[in-house]
Amino acid sequence: MIPIIPKSSEFKRNLRNFLLRNWVFCAHYADSAIKQAYSILKSWRRNYLKGRGTKTKPVVKKKFVRVKETLYSYKNGKIKISIKPYEGYLVFDVSNAWFWSRAKGEMGEL
Repeated sequence: MIPIIPKSSEFKRNLRNFLLRNWVFCAHYADSAIKQAYSILKSWRRNYLKGRGTKTKPVVKKKFVRVKETLYSYKNGKIKISIKPYEGYLVFDVSNAWFWSRAKGEMGEL
């Protein structure tokens, strides 16, 4: 049995709309969750087809989130991450962090 993962734009749009029904946080987090889920499933499918994976579906054991560049801003050594649109923010002062000298002011996803 070969696992099939739906990739159509219509399916992804319906999934996004379903997730956003009672969503109070920034919509980008739902987009990020869909992107991560597809990445995990794609990796599992590839390994399964090569005989390196099991038939059981993957399960995420630890909670995590990827923050897209559109959800954070950087100014004066501080990173401000949007949680709720125009309402909630997290602010981190990274100017004295151990990795600061290696980062050189360049940031991608957090």
